[in-house]
Amino acid sequence: MIILSPILANAHRLKEFTEKLPTLLFQRFAMQQISFPRLQALTLDSGGLYPNEFPGDETCVVDAPLLRKLELSSLLRDGWTPTFLDYHGGPPCIKIPWSQLTYFSSKYNDLDCESFEEVCAFLSQMPNLETFILQEDAVYDQHADWKVQQGKPRYLFERLKTLRVLAAHSAMFPLLGIMRTPHLKRLNLELQDGPLLDGALRPEDYEGYSDTRGAWEGKFVTGITGLLDTLESRSSVTSLGLWGFQRLPIVKIVKQLPSLRKLATDDLEEELIDFLFSGWQQDLGTTSAGRTIPDLQSLTFEIDCYSEKATKTPHGTNERILQMIQNRLQTGQETKLEHVRIMYESFGRSILKDVFLDPLGKWTDPSSSHRIRLNPLEIDMIHGKLLFFD
Repeated sequence: MIILSPILANAHRLKEFTEKLPTLLFQRFAMQQISFPRLQALTLDSGGLYPNEFPGDETCVVDAPLLRKLELSSLLRDGWTPTFLDYHGGPPCIKIPWSQLTYFSSKYNDLDCESFEEVCAFLSQMPNLETFILQEDAVYDQHADWKVQQGKPRYLFERLKTLRVLAAHSAMFPLLGIMRTPHLKRLNLELQDGPLLDGALRPEDYEGYSDTRGAWEGKFVTGITGLLDTLESRSSVTSLGLWGFQRLPIVKIVKQLPSLRKLATDDLEEELIDFLFSGWQQDLGTTSAGRTIPDLQSLTFEIDCYSEKATKTPHGTNERILQMIQNRLQTGQETKLEHVRIMYESFGRSILKDVFLDPLGKWTDPSSSHRIRLNPLEIDMIHGKLLFFD
């Protein structure tokens, strides 16, 4: 049993409040109109249960003038009880001072019943965001009505520096279509479905395209390029992560961002390898001004353990990735590459060892079985998927 009186007595001292169990503790405080004059960060995780069930229709306002960071996780709805994320369907039980927030994270919250117009109105309440993170469950067609009206002005997020979205295509592409982010620095997108998934697209999505792949490529290029078009300068983006966009034109996006310092993708396609390779061959004598992505410090990718084309030596894709890394390291003081993360499945250990670790390990002795420190390179081997790299 939680004794509330000591916490209530010290509410005025709290700078952070974290609740990861559905105890309704913070909601109880808020309903009692407790003031949190020093509260700066609030984290609420209900664990997938319904934490917002209150008798009556009373709405209370959270009194926290310094609140800047809000993380909401697994706040599901029962269909009739107001929640934190109800905006037009009736007053929410707890009213958050959204306009104060500089950091907002919504992870696996129940947004499937909201219309896209309501979601847009909700986002427009947070004009001061510097970091926005959205993670959605991959439930097909739950966002089927999320449509961007052509010609409608985008919502301005003047201060946004970091945008991370993990969602199905039906949520991700509309979201990118309504945001204007002139000073964005870090863009990380993870698509939860792909062009080969049955039922991922509806018939109207094929309009103007001859096949599924073409429809997906159009949505990909339109969605992300449209967001990049809102930048004041494409050189402002220094970190890019694209996951789940296999066999789609990632290189078209990377080519538009010349100042990248961090790049993460699960598919280093041949065209992208060639692009990262260009300008780094020693025999060309290329100056730093002619090198592609000269400031790249961190490279994250997933090795291909399936394709014969990728694993076949000496000219397989994985071998070419190794050569690209080595060339970027062997150009002297101009190189900036410092950190490589290699994602692999358990059965891919032999490929990882033979193609990457043994050749690079000859440069220096490994410091451990899970990390090789080279000079100047550091390699992390990560089993499984890396979600939202930093």
